[in-house]
Amino acid sequence: MAKIIIDGNTMIGVSTGLSIPANSSAIVDFTNNKLIGVQTAILERDEPGLLESLGLPADTPTELVIEVLRAIKERKIDTAEEGASYLKESKLWTYIERSSNSASVIGAIVSFASAVIGIPPTW
Repeated sequence: MAKIIIDGNTMIGVSTGLSIPANSSAIVDFTNNKLIGVQTAILERDEPGLLESLGLPADTPTELVIEVLRAIKERKIDTAEEGASYLKESKLWTYIERSSNSASVIGAIVSFASAVIGIPPTW
């Protein structure tokens, strides 16, 4: 269990003083601090979802992502080049094109698919 000590600091004009993951087991000691123009002293943030962690737009249908992950796994695609070739022909490509960096999204999808041991048929 981590212990985070923030003591005796002055924070001026920052949006967040301390950001920790949701459901963290960390003990936070946030004392004797002077906050001026701080929007949030301590933010307990949510972990990124699957779409966000892959770099896809929030409106990407999860079913399409799962379909593509299964296909990549079944076809044993393990390089970004092979993945790009397959993904450009998939229904997911429309969403990948709208991402901020399609190359990194392709790499993330291929890496994630090869790391997943099995995807249940009803997932």
